[in-house]
Amino acid sequence: MINSILEAICVSLETEFGGAYQIHREEKKQELTEPCFWVLCLTPASRLFLNKRYFRKNPFCIHYFPGGSGKREECHAVAERLFSCLEWLDVGGDPVMGTKMEYEIVDGILHFFVNYDLFVCRVSEPIPLLEEVSSKTQLKHGEGMPLCPENTRKYEERTGERTVGKSKTQGAPDTGESGLLFSKEQLVSSERFRERKDILEALLDESETYTIKTAEEKMENYMKGKVK
Repeated sequence: MINSILEAICVSLETEFGGAYQIHREEKKQELTEPCFWVLCLTPASRLFLNKRYFRKNPFCIHYFPGGSGKREECHAVAERLFSCLEWLDVGGDPVMGTKMEYEIVDGILHFFVNYDLFVCRVSEPIPLLEEVSSKTQLKHGEGMPLCPENTRKYEERTGERTVGKSKTQGAPDTGESGLLFSKEQLVSSERFRERKDILEALLDESETYTIKTAEEKMENYMKGKVK
């Protein structure tokens, strides 16, 4: 950005004063052919303004070395023209206004100060999106949460398989046809009652077990205002 502004200043000076004036950037040569300009950037600064917007302070100084005998008069005349030609710059196709313009004459040399302050926005590289991964799980009957003692007996009677010494587990079923008993925790955490778990939390007792049908009847009565 600094180099772009320096280039725009030099273009504006050349347009205003023509090719009879040499224009030097940044480095001051030992031997200068007067009259000439020496353009340099002083102490740029940047501060965060909002989110990714930054305020850039860009102060510049244009030195003018007069070539005639009446140096102060020549410096005043050049300064008047600088006020006009440096008021607006074309920086990369965008107009930038010069502010805080002032000058002084020291030892017969014009020091013209101008700021080209502006806001810039830092563009972040887009973060690549994670690929979508889907998975499907399914609980088999007899797998999931530990069986209650009552359920263990019913399971053995129905399947003929003993669960003593085995790690048989089961989650709350999706249907109420089995007549198995479940704890409050199992029912509340089941997918079947996911949308109504708050009602179950209020109605069921931690120390009791319930069938699916019993739990649904309690909720139905509650919704009808007949909870006893």
